[in-house]
Amino acid sequence: MTQYPYSSFLLSIFLIILLLFAGCSVNNDGFDDTGYSIENNESQLQVRLTETDQEITIQSTSEQAAKRVGPPSFTLNLIAEIDAPVVNGVITQATMVDIFGNSARAAVSYNVQGSDYIGAIDAIQVTSSPRNAIRVRSGIQFTNAKSNALYMDGNQLWIAQATNDPSITLDGTNSVARKFGVSGFSINDNPVHVSVQGFAANSIHKSDGSIYITSGSNAGLTILNQDLTEQIDFVPIPHARWVDTDDSRIVVLSGNPNTGSGTLHVLDKSDRSVLHEYPFSGADTPEAKNTVEIKGDLAVVAAGQSGTHLIDLNNGELLATIPVPDADALELNPNAVESNAASADEEIIFISNGEAGVYVAEASRDLNLYSTGDQLSVELLGYLKFDDFQSANHVAYRNKTLFVAAGLGGVKAVKLSGK
Repeated sequence: MTQYPYSSFLLSIFLIILLLFAGCSVNNDGFDDTGYSIENNESQLQVRLTETDQEITIQSTSEQAAKRVGPPSFTLNLIAEIDAPVVNGVITQATMVDIFGNSARAAVSYNVQGSDYIGAIDAIQVTSSPRNAIRVRSGIQFTNAKSNALYMDGNQLWIAQATNDPSITLDGTNSVARKFGVSGFSINDNPVHVSVQGFAANSIHKSDGSIYITSGSNAGLTILNQDLTEQIDFVPIPHARWVDTDDSRIVVLSGNPNTGSGTLHVLDKSDRSVLHEYPFSGADTPEAKNTVEIKGDLAVVAAGQSGTHLIDLNNGELLATIPVPDADALELNPNAVESNAASADEEIIFISNGEAGVYVAEASRDLNLYSTGDQLSVELLGYLKFDDFQSANHVAYRNKTLFVAAGLGGVKAVKLSGK
């Protein structure tokens, strides 16, 4: 048997310990992050903002009015439109809007289609006094990354991106998460970045001091501390597309083009063990956006061409489905009509259906308070009639305010009243 010197034995033990702890921290060194510029001059950003006060009608989707229980119990007013930023001469497209809790803060992410790695961010304030209005307070432009999703709280901004920057992709991954500090509504020039496993980080969420990131077909769910300096866990979930959490659960939506179905993965928040896995129809378009929002014991799932599903998180029961619009009746390409995102608050659900636009439905009860076993029904009210038709990539609805990420058409802000 080969004999090893005592010093060599100690060195071997030391190296093993280093390897054991290597997975607990992340390497942020060796990255010269010059591929961004921050704009905190509000007057420069307001050029892209158009304020308005236009009532938005809800057009019925049925020719037989008797099928509807009654007219909508609320009114909608378009209060502002934000043009998408132009970066390096390229018009970006709005990919997501995040509304932070019950605050007046919101933020928008932008990217571009194709091989260019270009993106942007807008930080927005929603005001109600002396009138309903939107202000674009600060922004970031990126020349080395696409901004696919984001999360903003009162002091920090986290962004999920895809990048071709070789200083990030040396390990073979194309994803990056970035964090910027925020003072008031000004973005600080103190970014932190971390490389994330997967081709493209496609959703990001913060809860209880942790950052949750999904990253596409070849990765899963990455969990980091909020400073992006430590990896807490990695859960392999192929084709992971979106993540949301509540007090006790992590819910990840995955969609597999090979099987033609999606899955809700319900994980225990404390130890990431699998509580449930619920398959559902849809979420199978390659590289498409699909979202999940937790409402009480309910998941509101935008599932592509199979529509929007309301699924009980405790037993997997499909409580309701809101179908996608009839593309042929609208004279649209069926591939351009699918439920990309759905956002709900109280009884109201807004759905972005691609080139078919934004649809609205009303539930029979406050979805935020739904508990397993409650009776629930949903009525599709119709679609929002905007003067200039745009493709709808994402919707976010909170505090009686609806934001529509309308791709190359930028962002639309709508206020709900009367309910």
